[in-house]
Amino acid sequence: MKNDTFTLSLGQAQQIEFAFRRNGWSAEDVHKLVSKDTLAKVLLFLKDDCEYVVPEGMRLVSKEQATRLAEIQEQSLEAALRRWSDYSIEQVFTLEVTAQVGASSKLRATFLNSMKESREVDKKYGYPKVSTIGELVRLDDYNILRRHNLGRKALAYARQVLATKNLQLGM
Repeated sequence: MKNDTFTLSLGQAQQIEFAFRRNGWSAEDVHKLVSKDTLAKVLLFLKDDCEYVVPEGMRLVSKEQATRLAEIQEQSLEAALRRWSDYSIEQVFTLEVTAQVGASSKLRATFLNSMKESREVDKKYGYPKVSTIGELVRLDDYNILRRHNLGRKALAYARQVLATKNLQLGM
């Protein structure tokens, strides 16, 4: 039977201290580590006695890295918007893109017809005109759904097609 008493030697304490310093830990960080049950969770991880699940595409990054990634993503969205904003909806929502997102050509035709019809209704109700991609991406879900003959399928279709061009609604 193993000895259940825990003893920390001076050498082990020094190793831990060096590891904390090497990795940029502060006294406050160490305090957080030893408070509550954080160390128990770390021990489960170290003994490989737990199951940890990281959602697909998720990774741990510092706040600085996260800020930089967000800036890059925003620049990418802005570049995509500059590239596609003057194209008509009909030009972007082509059969090729419809096939790429796995939608039927009937859904494409319904969406484009609804957008054309909604232009006339938009004038009547004072909704902003939408004929280019730049005008479309400025709309949010609510503003699309309140338009004539545009429902949830059309909204999902629009999101998919815009995603192929690195665009999104509500930009």
